[in-house]
Amino acid sequence: MDSKNRIYKIGDIAKIVGGGTPKTSDESLFDGDIPWITPKDMSTNRSMFTSVGKRNITKKGLSSSSAKILPPRSILISSRAPVGLLTISKQSLSTNQGIRSLILDEEIANPEYVYYKLRTMLPVLEAYSSGATFPEISGKSLSNISIDLPPLAQQISISKKLMTIDQMIENLMATISLIDKKMSLIFQSWFVTYDLVKAKSDDNISMLFPDQFEDSEIGLIPAGWKVISLEDCIQANARVGWKGLTVAEYTDSGPYIVTGPQLVSGQVLWENCGHVSLDRYDESPDIQLEENDILLSKDGTIGKVALVHSMPGKATLAAGLFRLRAREEICGHCFVYCLLNSYLFKSLIWTRVEGAVIPHLYQVHLRAFKFAVPDQELMRDFEKIIHPLMEQMKSLNQLVKCLRELRDSLNIILCMEK
Repeated sequence: MDSKNRIYKIGDIAKIVGGGTPKTSDESLFDGDIPWITPKDMSTNRSMFTSVGKRNITKKGLSSSSAKILPPRSILISSRAPVGLLTISKQSLSTNQGIRSLILDEEIANPEYVYYKLRTMLPVLEAYSSGATFPEISGKSLSNISIDLPPLAQQISISKKLMTIDQMIENLMATISLIDKKMSLIFQSWFVTYDLVKAKSDDNISMLFPDQFEDSEIGLIPAGWKVISLEDCIQANARVGWKGLTVAEYTDSGPYIVTGPQLVSGQVLWENCGHVSLDRYDESPDIQLEENDILLSKDGTIGKVALVHSMPGKATLAAGLFRLRAREEICGHCFVYCLLNSYLFKSLIWTRVEGAVIPHLYQVHLRAFKFAVPDQELMRDFEKIIHPLMEQMKSLNQLVKCLRELRDSLNIILCMEK
């Protein structure tokens, strides 16, 4: 048996399949039973395996477009905006034209190994891309890329080692999601549905809630509570334009600059951020970040929320984000974070998105958003309950970051072995 690595062209080990988009104005082509994946889905859900996207298409939608059914264990590669996002299909599904997919010859190539190998080859994928506005890699270019593969048994062995770490990451992310959901449920019960007003009990927390409602400018609220606007409890700042800042000015080191795509699952992916010079950082003190600041996307995909924590150094904002700093004496950062993730605030986001060509959230609407709050004693009790959960989330996110760094380092070492 050959124990040496062998170099193949990707086109020699895989059938390369493109995707397509049904006519979006025809509702009969969507909301069917066929999962339909886009680069945006891959950007939002950066898991090794993918089963579904945000939308499904119908059989008619499939047949009327260039979309194709891909078998399980196909490798999906975003071919533009951006190039190089990767995932493996967990079931039969389809994609749009922004994805090239590899249906591998599994007698030669293990899909999990090729997935990890391609993660180390992002500069190669980018080098084979072309296009002035948005670089794109064609199926022909992808097929001509060389890939170095060890014997199949070794591929499987390496991928199992890396998948062990990825499974640990998936488990931790599931735990983080449960904690986040728990915080949301507590917030909803206290400040949205007012469950502790409707169902009084003898526990210490319930005793702090009134036993009746009263009218207000936003509808019925617990008696004795007051209506405030978001500007009463936060300081909101954003970059005014770019102050002449361009991506060409990004540096290899220096203060971090955070953009919308780095807000993922309630946190900032610092490892994906760019850098700017210290002069650029110093010129805008009003958008310099601190621990427990809250970031909110205001352009494009508006309403993404992230808590700033575990900062690796100085950091500032790009143009598409708000920096929100809680006035802790009125509403703590835990309350503000939960509020921005609540149905109450999401209703504001929906009004800004619906019918908009380019959705945008303006400061005037953000500041004017109104809601009801209790006295400070009850607010402090809420923070006491939520704060430990938030600290647990921070710790788990740090562990996830360390595991990702370990996986990526091992990925390079193991996949470069001869």
